[in-house]
Amino acid sequence: MDHVTEPAARAVTAEPRPTLSGGSDAVASIEHRIGVQSDSGRRTVLSLVGGSVVLLIVAMVTILVAGLAFWRSSDPAPAESAAQSYTGALGEPLRIVPVRSVTPGGCKGSGTPGRTADDGCFTLGSGGMTVTMVERVNTALRDGRWLVEVRFSSADTVAFRALTSQHVGKRLALVLGRTVLAAPEVSQTISAGKVQIVGAFTKKDVDAIFTELTTH
Repeated sequence: MDHVTEPAARAVTAEPRPTLSGGSDAVASIEHRIGVQSDSGRRTVLSLVGGSVVLLIVAMVTILVAGLAFWRSSDPAPAESAAQSYTGALGEPLRIVPVRSVTPGGCKGSGTPGRTADDGCFTLGSGGMTVTMVERVNTALRDGRWLVEVRFSSADTVAFRALTSQHVGKRLALVLGRTVLAAPEVSQTISAGKVQIVGAFTKKDVDAIFTELTTH
């Protein structure tokens, strides 16, 4: 009899105690799995099953929400005009020259026209500078206005600073081909090495200027 009961006692006492929160009752319910399962043991099993069902439902809802979010994100965004950017040699040189005078209306004979008749006819002076390489030229929409921005190379930045310092209070024309894109008045020496071509431009207008500047 001793040989029968002694191993059973060792089997019960040798079982390691799990480290569970909930105090001694929780440990006791684990130990009672060796014999007949008590009501508390059944409640533990039921609670585990219930918890698994809840986790499964949460996982399914999460997957459903993620799938809906992905579907929404896959919808095409509203059409929006994209800006353009370019670096390198210009397809058409950009000249920056002093303005001697402007005559209202279109050019009749001599003179350099603006993009529209409302811009006037420009009589240009000598000197100035010609830009053939750019660090960057891009189109942009700022404050509801379309514009073309040209950022010069380091060498042209120095030349542009010298040119603007000599023409403070006067107008400089930005000329592309045989057209004056803009002729702003210089209010101060410009050292930033960039210029914005701004006017009553539409997206189509700035795209056309960009194409003329960058297409070889």
